[in-house]
Amino acid sequence: MKRSILILGGLMLAFNGFSQTRVGGKVGLNYTIITTMVDPEPDEKPENGSGIGFHLGGYVQFGLSEMIGLRPELLFSARGFQESNTSTSTYDVFGVTYTDESKSDNKSSYNYLEIPVLLVLQPNDNIGLHIGPGFGLLMGGKVKSSGSTTTSYTSGGSTTTTTSDFDVEVSGSDVTDGLRKMELAVVIGGDYETDGGLNFGLRYWRGLNTVNEDTEFGDTTVKSFTNLIQFSIGFSFIKG
Repeated sequence: MKRSILILGGLMLAFNGFSQTRVGGKVGLNYTIITTMVDPEPDEKPENGSGIGFHLGGYVQFGLSEMIGLRPELLFSARGFQESNTSTSTYDVFGVTYTDESKSDNKSSYNYLEIPVLLVLQPNDNIGLHIGPGFGLLMGGKVKSSGSTTTSYTSGGSTTTTTSDFDVEVSGSDVTDGLRKMELAVVIGGDYETDGGLNFGLRYWRGLNTVNEDTEFGDTTVKSFTNLIQFSIGFSFIKG
């Protein structure tokens, strides 16, 4: 009888250990860097685009044992980019020299539905280490470009200059055309959660497939990959 009670008690403790769950929501900042590799390498290497965005969503963490858990998440993630470009070209037409200089500031935002499925190592109730795959679904985007174009031409020893400003915003399929609609990534990071349920997380998301669908352009190969750093603040409103 005593042995049966001990066995039953042990099974109940094991069940409780495996049934620990955390359910909560989170919000935070994204810092995105797009690394581009070109083969063969050009004389001027392309700059890596970067920018700040945000994410928000929720998570469920299932306890598989006292120290191991499984944590799927569902996040809306806006990845922002900012870059400035300047280009100059000079050409002659019937003895007249023309110089065109274009300066632009570009702001882009791409919206993703991110689904990380993470294995959690829980050395104690407050610290969690996360690793696993992530899936990103491209939902849409917007690009805003503003700047000016200056044209100078020299004829008969005198120079004339004209400047025109532009401000263009593009959204919808024109922005996402040519981009991969599904991204596979590896995710690694961790969080610290207080006894009251407030938590702080930091993670790194590395895209494994290219951002661009086409990578071959004649004899040149262009591959761009996502590097995403996320800092979040969350709260576990169910914890037990």
